[in-house]
Amino acid sequence: MLEQKDIEILKSLMQEVVKESEENILNKVDERISASEESILSKVDERVSASEESILSKVDERISASEHTVLSKMDERISASENLVLNELDRVQTHLEKEVDEVRENLDEMKQFYRINKLESDNTTLLLQMYNNMQKEIEEIKTKIA
Repeated sequence: MLEQKDIEILKSLMQEVVKESEENILNKVDERISASEESILSKVDERVSASEESILSKVDERISASEHTVLSKMDERISASENLVLNELDRVQTHLEKEVDEVRENLDEMKQFYRINKLESDNTTLLLQMYNNMQKEIEEIKTKIA
């Protein structure tokens, strides 16, 4: 059998081997954990980057669609407003044309009245002239007779 001293040596050797084995295992575990952490962080970074790109792409698409929708609605509303303005302009133009026609008719009537009045005035002036001429002739005849 083994002596106590040999047992102690064996025990000491065993402890050293176990200690080295534990250290090797812990080192390998640390390395693997570190590698695993790096791998996980790398994958997380990749996925976050991909997610950011995807989100930005979707946001760009939605903004573009929103801009298109807004521009389309603005075009519709502007067209509707233009139509309202044009219809109102047509209505006002029609109304003003009627008023202008009425003013023209009134002006024509006034021109006719003026012409008639002028003719009457001219006739009156002629008649008055004729009367004065006749008065002169009568006076001349009276003076010749007398």
